[in-house]
Amino acid sequence: MARSKGASAKSKGARRKSRGATYHHGDLRRALIEGSLELIAERGPEGFTLREVARRVGVSHAAPYRHFADRDALLLAVAEMGFAELLTRGLAAQEAVEAGDPLALARARLRSFGEVYLGFAAEHPAHYRVMFGRAISAPTPGLRDAGEGAFALLEVQVRGVLEALARAGEGDGSEPSDRRVHDLAMAIMAGVHGLAMLALDGMLADVPVGPEAAAALRRSERFATLSSVVLDLIDAGLRARDLD
Repeated sequence: MARSKGASAKSKGARRKSRGATYHHGDLRRALIEGSLELIAERGPEGFTLREVARRVGVSHAAPYRHFADRDALLLAVAEMGFAELLTRGLAAQEAVEAGDPLALARARLRSFGEVYLGFAAEHPAHYRVMFGRAISAPTPGLRDAGEGAFALLEVQVRGVLEALARAGEGDGSEPSDRRVHDLAMAIMAGVHGLAMLALDGMLADVPVGPEAAAALRRSERFATLSSVVLDLIDAGLRARDLD
């Protein structure tokens, strides 16, 4: 019996060692991030510990501390990775836009931001909840820079629409101030973020969440309708003259 218990313990140890051994130098950090994303998807950003991440990945309880000082540090990495991916997708979508006149091009680029943002939220809900939630107790300058980088892209697109409107003889014809650009971008962000959270919280029954969600989201009639409403409101806001 003793030999049987010893063999069982040895077998479990071998399995753990074998699983942990797959993460060579440079791989463990990513494995820990991926493990945390699985737990976040199951329990939310505040529903796990580093010890549980280590168990999920198959490494010792001390192993995560080689890369992350605490759970906050791991969540920071998740959020920064998410903002970097969102910015990359936003830039790619902007470059892919084709339209005839400058105003149509500017509007299409602004629309592409909303589509990318909503697609990212539906496809990567765990990242999204960490990026825009309150689980991180002490945001770092690096995280703020990452978030501001994504927001700056939206501001560029808003300014582009305002300038195109002025050239087309719409609006008040004046150079858009930084404040007006910022306020409009913030209002747009609020609308798009609200729609994203409705989707993630299951309030939009026909909008799926998961790896294939982005493609399904674009095919969703309800999403198309809601997006059009949001974009109509954005157009109306961009023509407003009382924000200065």
